[in-house]
Amino acid sequence: MPPPAPISADEFARLLKKCCPPHGWLQKIAVSNSGGPDSTCLLFLLQRHIQILRANNSNSRPGTLFSFHVDHALQPDSAAMAQVCEERATALGAIHKTTRVPWGRYPFPPKPADGDSFEAVGRKVRYRLLLQRMVETDTEILALGHHGDDQVETSLMRIAKGTTELGAGGMRRVRRWGMGLHNDELEYVGMAGMKRWMVRPLLGIGKDRLLATCDEHNLEYITDPTNAQPEITLRNAIRTLINNNSFDPEVLGPQLPAHIAESLHAIKSEIANLESVDMDPSGGLTHLREQVGVLTDQVEDVDSIVDSALNRCHLPSPTGTYLVSCRGLSTVRDPLVQTAMVLRIMRYCSFFAWGTIRADANRRRSSLQRIVDALWTPDPFEAGIQSFVAGGGVSWTPVLIGRDRIRMYNGKYPPVPKPGDVVGWLASRQVPFIEARLKALGMPNVLKVHITDQVRDKLMTRESNPGQILEVLWDCRFLVTIDIDRIPQDIVDVILQGRYNLWIHAHSRWHWPKITLLHAGGDPTKFRTLHTTLHVPEKGLIPLDRDIMTAWPPAYSRDVEESVDTIRVDNQWPSMDVLVRVTIKAASIIGLLDRGFEEEWQVTLVAYLPMADANAAAPNAPSSLRYPYFSAFSPFFNAYDRFALWRSDLGLPAPGTVENLQKETKSTHLNNFIFDGARADLTKSFSMSPLFQVTHSFALGSQTAPPSYNFGGIFASNKVFMQGGVDHDGNVSGRYNYGWTSAAVTKVQAQLSSQIGHNMIQLEQDYQGSDFSLNAKAINPSPTDGTGIYVGSYLQSLTKNLALGAEGIYQHPTPGVSELALSYLAKLTSTDKSWIATAQTQGLGVLQATYWQKLSEKVEVAADLQLIALPTRREAITTIGAKYDLRLSTFRAQMDSTGKVAALLEQRFTPTFAFLLAGEIDHFKNATKVGVGVMIESSSLTPEEMGMVPPPS
Repeated sequence: MPPPAPISADEFARLLKKCCPPHGWLQKIAVSNSGGPDSTCLLFLLQRHIQILRANNSNSRPGTLFSFHVDHALQPDSAAMAQVCEERATALGAIHKTTRVPWGRYPFPPKPADGDSFEAVGRKVRYRLLLQRMVETDTEILALGHHGDDQVETSLMRIAKGTTELGAGGMRRVRRWGMGLHNDELEYVGMAGMKRWMVRPLLGIGKDRLLATCDEHNLEYITDPTNAQPEITLRNAIRTLINNNSFDPEVLGPQLPAHIAESLHAIKSEIANLESVDMDPSGGLTHLREQVGVLTDQVEDVDSIVDSALNRCHLPSPTGTYLVSCRGLSTVRDPLVQTAMVLRIMRYCSFFAWGTIRADANRRRSSLQRIVDALWTPDPFEAGIQSFVAGGGVSWTPVLIGRDRIRMYNGKYPPVPKPGDVVGWLASRQVPFIEARLKALGMPNVLKVHITDQVRDKLMTRESNPGQILEVLWDCRFLVTIDIDRIPQDIVDVILQGRYNLWIHAHSRWHWPKITLLHAGGDPTKFRTLHTTLHVPEKGLIPLDRDIMTAWPPAYSRDVEESVDTIRVDNQWPSMDVLVRVTIKAASIIGLLDRGFEEEWQVTLVAYLPMADANAAAPNAPSSLRYPYFSAFSPFFNAYDRFALWRSDLGLPAPGTVENLQKETKSTHLNNFIFDGARADLTKSFSMSPLFQVTHSFALGSQTAPPSYNFGGIFASNKVFMQGGVDHDGNVSGRYNYGWTSAAVTKVQAQLSSQIGHNMIQLEQDYQGSDFSLNAKAINPSPTDGTGIYVGSYLQSLTKNLALGAEGIYQHPTPGVSELALSYLAKLTSTDKSWIATAQTQGLGVLQATYWQKLSEKVEVAADLQLIALPTRREAITTIGAKYDLRLSTFRAQMDSTGKVAALLEQRFTPTFAFLLAGEIDHFKNATKVGVGVMIESSSLTPEEMGMVPPPS
């Protein structure tokens, strides 16, 4: 056999052409240089290629070559190796940069101890630092020295994990860097990774030819002795076995770790299932290179077929969604192409970070097959297939596509087809949990992003550092871009003064970003929508007719304040991987120019006032607009306007309600949570938007209550909340709340019982203004004789920190008997809301004071003091407690002056299963109570499919 030939300049030029990024070569290119033979050879080949290009054309690209080396500092001579690497790279004509790993400095982990496996963490650290160097040097392309032997090893490692033939195709010649795992602070890089590329020009070349090239040109390199130790990594073990023409783990001896041996056994069994190639190791390394090359070419062929198939199947749809016709899908018969199409669409619509396996439903065969089976059903409506989620955070909905709209299931009923309708599937972002559900699970709302601090930091240096652009990657789907210099001064003022905050929220059924200005005091009526328009690129791989969408506003703009252009898939290459961008411009950030307001209203409305309805007159507009039928009384209304504007300028916060005056303290203390005996709550969720769930509750073994069973249900939408329950004795209770507006809510409660005197009905009306709250309720009111209990309360903010109020209770149990009791309330809140103190006094001689403080994000403490000075009873009771929130558990503890000490632990082992352990010791009575409980929640969706990704610890 002739010796391996070195790589010529012409051959390398052809190899480089195959891995050119979609936008072409740029001025700068970098090499990940370890100092080994692979990266040394690549550095030499690239520098020679650039010199040849520059000799013919001084403006050719690439023109500047960087060498990036990462010193892991894990070996005694690592610094010396880094120095040698720099000297050799500089000698080749490259600009060299060495970065030493800052172990233990955020976000980098502690330095691995001697003997620890460091391959995985070393790779994460290395790639993070390489990307940082690319950003610092404004380099968008990184060349890697992976070669054909590496490709064989990668393919076999993926086969060991049970991948499909698409995965067995190994590494791509050119790929986008990607966002990294969004719940991994080390790996997550966001949009920085979406703007940069990796290229591997040597994937089709064996390592023997790289060594021959180094020898031919006298290139010195460093050899890592650990690469030949099979017991260290699976890759090393595979490399050793390939050299022995065998996949038999026994060849490597008994010292091989068990997990590596298991993976090698998996390779032996899985390669027999490959249909397109024969991966027989007895053929040697050359044979394996050829077979993996077939798989790699197959992947590229499948990509091209997917491009063509999507072009045939794709139809216009709302931005961020993807619509395909079943007729177009039916022309695709190859299972590999079907799977690749599903993965391509999922990656586009998913809220998981682009390029991660989570956006691909973890590549689970069962999940992907479920999607393929549904999409390639000729008529999903006839087959009874409804909207479903099978991973990746993507919802798949069968639709009928008409000339002017798309139609979906109406509950259980499919749409009635009309002449000319086309059956298709709409892929969209999965519906998120409602806010209450997220709070119950201790999870962040990734669709609600606070950007005030980022904007304020740039505003503080706007004059000294003009031209700043703030980019926010929202939901891993949209890039929000804000030109700091062009933000109107009105908005700048209220942000710098701390009066208003900037948020990005989700709006419309498609979960698009909406930038809003919210009152810093929490007043729900003081908000402004600044921007909702989506900027969609003009060019794309798939040509779409924008005029098609002009006839579709009833279906697609139902919840949108402004018109939204149809999506043009923003990709000029097959990978379909560019985010739709949201571009904020000077006019649109004002939020008024295209919303039907006259020009002169800009000054009045931009800085302070709410815009809840774009088509209504501004709430604080002059009286002649707000009260067009009473212009004769303008002096009175002008005085009222001045008073209203004065109150608005004070910026008083909403004080909350009297009912929730001590909400924070009650949430910290155990009084509403403690139990004894055994308890089980079994909850089944049928939908999340609107929320609908039922619960079975069992209790037994309590010292204070008999065994019981309760069945309950909850339904909640944007305006309606309903809750009902029935127990084993036949007692029925129910609650109905209806929100007329965000400020006015009507509430009805009722209870029916077989026990005399236990029936009850309560009518209640809540109103929460910008700086006050008002409540009126009637309990068992009689329309004939007026008997019943009537309660009214009022709470008013006097300053940004202090609110005062009163509550009156009028009891009229029987005709001729009545009683009136008044109580007075005070609430003092710190400016940053880190502590709250309340006091309430009743005319009968009862005073209650509470204090709550949030010590950190995880720790809260609270104290409660009750002073009772009745003629028949005089005492003081003090209770102190604390709450500690861990990632998946909550611990509460409290003690009081009556000798009671109690604690409760709620431990969530999974998002759907929790274990409760409660205990109470009464030292004065020498009594003890213990409670054990479980909470089980069932849903047809997995936690990952529901978007339940735990926040970084």
